[in-house]
Amino acid sequence: MMQTQDSESYEKKMSTNAAKKPEYLISKGIVNLLENRYGLALTQEVKEKISSSETEFTERLGEELSDIFDYKVIAAEKIEESLEACINSTNQEKLPIIGLDDVYFKKIEFDNTISITRLVNDINNFSNKTLGPRKGCKDLAEQMEELEEDYCGKEIALADIGVFEGETLFSEKNGLLNLLKEKGITVKRFYTAILNKSTIKKFEKAGVEIISGQEYDFENGDWLEVRDLLGLDGRKINTDKYLINNGTNLFARYIQDPQTLKSGASINDGVTASIVLDLCNMYQKKILREIRKDGYQVVEGFVNSDPRLYTLEFKKSRKMQT
Repeated sequence: MMQTQDSESYEKKMSTNAAKKPEYLISKGIVNLLENRYGLALTQEVKEKISSSETEFTERLGEELSDIFDYKVIAAEKIEESLEACINSTNQEKLPIIGLDDVYFKKIEFDNTISITRLVNDINNFSNKTLGPRKGCKDLAEQMEELEEDYCGKEIALADIGVFEGETLFSEKNGLLNLLKEKGITVKRFYTAILNKSTIKKFEKAGVEIISGQEYDFENGDWLEVRDLLGLDGRKINTDKYLINNGTNLFARYIQDPQTLKSGASINDGVTASIVLDLCNMYQKKILREIRKDGYQVVEGFVNSDPRLYTLEFKKSRKMQT
């Protein structure tokens, strides 16, 4: 049977689409996390060793996931450079820019910051979430009142590392855009280094200009940060009903078991999930070992002996304090 040029083009297009793998992005930044959120003063030698282990981990992870996903890795430096370039190229009117991230962008001078994150209310139901401040920060109501004093009746821009689903921004009950609107503050523009293409329509509907460094299509794929995969961060837990120290971080780890890794990291193949889990645990141990060698105690625990309620804290050893 003779094929027309149009039918050949159509079949080629369909074949290409069928072979296209879902995008899977891994963002690096372990040293940024340890220094900027946990407040560790790491030596240059240890920072280099941790960064080397992080790179090695992402390479080995890619060996396991590249058959399934269009696997990509973005470095912390690239994330920061990307956002800075977005701001420098578009903010001619000098809108006040409020930063939302506490790990990256320390070289960018934001006009203000907001500490906001998603908190899981029920460890048995990860979809039961609310928005609240990060550990040790003022509650959202107080933060909004302070912003109202400075920006009521004004237009501002927000900046963050990335947008996956936009839940923090667009939630009808207490999304950040609505919280600011209630205080008379208009969000004109949003800067981000990483953008999931599916959220563009949400920005358009909200009337917010979106400026991104890189767009991705995470449908059937995912975006994970190395810190989540290595158990140094995870799903934040609302601490209202738990008695824990102020300096202690409470979260549900993605690497608790194969099932949590499958659900949290979109790795549906059981064998692959088990292999990746072993890889995650091994590199977590390697990085924690380097932190200990640099003079810190690593204090891990579980609230109420529940392995899903993981606590992590770093303390200076006595040698460092003397």
